Amino acid sequence: MYHPARRLVDRIARCCSSRPSDALAALSEGADASRLRLILTMYWESPHRYNAVMSRFFFNDNAKEALDFHVTVSSRGFPPLIFHCNKLINALCKTSKTDSANELFHLILREGPEPNVVTYSTLISSYCKEGRLNEAMATFNFMVEKKSVAPDLIVYGILIDGFSKEGQMEECNDLLMRALNSGIRPDVVIFSSILDGYVRIGHLKKASEWYHVMLAKGIKPNAVTYSVLLKGLCMEGRVSEAHGVLSAIIKLGFKPSVLMYSSLIDGLFNIGDLKGALDLYGHMIYKGECATDVVVDSVLIKGLSQAGRIQDALRFLFKSGIEPTIVTYNVLIDGLCKMKRLRGAMALCRLLNVNNLTPDVVTFTAVLSGMSELGKPKEAAMVFFQMLKMGFHADVVSYGSLINGFCKHKAVAYGLKIFQMMHKSGILPDIYIYNVLLFGLIGDGSLEEARKMFDEFPACGLVPDVITYNTMIGGYCGAKMLREAVGIYEEMMNKGLRPTTITFTHLINGCCKDGRINEAMLFFKLMLSGGLAPNVYTYSCLMDGHLKSRDMEKAFELHEDMLKCNVQPNIISYSVLINGLCKKGRIGDASLAFQCAIHRGFLPDLVAYGILIRGLCKAGREHEARMLHERMVADGIQPDSLLSSSVAKILNKADESTSHLNQN
Repeated sequence: MYHPARRLVDRIARCCSSRPSDALAALSEGADASRLRLILTMYWESPHRYNAVMSRFFFNDNAKEALDFHVTVSSRGFPPLIFHCNKLINALCKTSKTDSANELFHLILREGPEPNVVTYSTLISSYCKEGRLNEAMATFNFMVEKKSVAPDLIVYGILIDGFSKEGQMEECNDLLMRALNSGIRPDVVIFSSILDGYVRIGHLKKASEWYHVMLAKGIKPNAVTYSVLLKGLCMEGRVSEAHGVLSAIIKLGFKPSVLMYSSLIDGLFNIGDLKGALDLYGHMIYKGECATDVVVDSVLIKGLSQAGRIQDALRFLFKSGIEPTIVTYNVLIDGLCKMKRLRGAMALCRLLNVNNLTPDVVTFTAVLSGMSELGKPKEAAMVFFQMLKMGFHADVVSYGSLINGFCKHKAVAYGLKIFQMMHKSGILPDIYIYNVLLFGLIGDGSLEEARKMFDEFPACGLVPDVITYNTMIGGYCGAKMLREAVGIYEEMMNKGLRPTTITFTHLINGCCKDGRINEAMLFFKLMLSGGLAPNVYTYSCLMDGHLKSRDMEKAFELHEDMLKCNVQPNIISYSVLINGLCKKGRIGDASLAFQCAIHRGFLPDLVAYGILIRGLCKAGREHEARMLHERMVADGIQPDSLLSSSVAKILNKADESTSHLNQN
């Protein structure tokens, strides 16, 4: 016979599906203590009902009622088994309800049952997966302090893997030492996580050291270990060595995984070996060593896109029969945007709906970046607000792309508005965004505002990087405020940051503009002694500085030195050289240099044309000047008012002289 008490227990579970709050009322229906005890006894005999009731509460967003239910059951002397609590905590964590799982965990600590190592490891794992490492460590430390349950190898493995994925290797090493001190012997999983962490932050040498430590401890690498090493070698461009690792893996009897092939194919694309990448992909498919998946196919599409073969990438997508994911489309959309083929990118965006895919933040960010680069910041702003309207949360990269677009195209005020909006949204700008704003403010002539923002860095918890300092130095040098520029340079050196070629080029340019050529040469020598290679802009600044100081020979000497150092000239360096030759009266050589620039594929600009036209006029070669002027206009370069007036005066004088001679 179906007992009335059993019916009531069933009702408790059923109530939760529609009105979870009725469960507690149903539980308290028992009028006398004996009937209530019978109900709870039968509940105890069917412990799965605890999970049914609690799940209904939690997944109907009634966390308080769930916790109250646990308290009620436990206080009546029928606490659930920890096994069932762990199942519930795991279900909550898997559905991104880690905070609810944490509340239940703390209730269990107070009311029972006693948590075991699985309880702690489940919660710690969820925190790590969500990137909440501080909370993961707090739970771990509580576990250690409580002493009722000792962390095991799995707990240490979860934490080390979590920190390694974030590149926090100091914490990984500390955890490993704590494990060793606790008598726990690390396994291949923990060592593979540490190797992966160092590879992620680009420290392959350190990863190699840990690999040898692992071998010395008698721990045999597994397929994951080799896969990590192979990925690290490919990231450093050491693809031939990565090939060797793949061969060793096969000889040891391991079957190469799709991730190994993906890393190697990506590495070949990155070093420009397009044929090698395609051959390896073909080998993987036709030899049947590994089945292709969306990961390796996306790598192939990305590689083709980066190599500028976007049509081949698109053809592969549509003819390969793969089931494209949003990641695949994002790679293509990003590739088209980088190639400035915005129309094609937008067409792919429209295809997402056809394939039942929804654009994500990465999709929108790629489009934002493409529009910003093409000088369409207003259109980018419309896309940005459309993204927000669709319920997506913009990240620091999305904001950065939009701010960069406004600042790059002389709309710093709008960039600052987006920056303020970012703050209000609770997203902290990174150093990249601040550098973009500094560059925009300086380009807008707001050097004081830029300095004010720079001085606020410590209060914002930001540490200026080399780009920050270079931006400020360039701003001060451009404004002929050399003392301030040198002050920023000295601050940079005191902070232990190594100056770059750009740093010294800014300083050299500032000195040359201020007529302080000796100081410019001192910075040049300091640059060379620091092992930095000057670029074409460095040489151009110095050549121009010496020409203005009327030291023609030194300017020509620097040009020769530039060519000897295999520094390729550009139209700016040619313009400086042509200017020097014109001033020395060597018009024939100046014309030859001009033709040489064209022959090398450099399109002369207004400056280059202007220098040679004025030089020809002053040398009395008006006919050649007139022809060059006509050629400039034919090339689509319109003369400015200064060039037009100066050329007109000289040519008019020449016409008057010719007319006067004809009359005589």
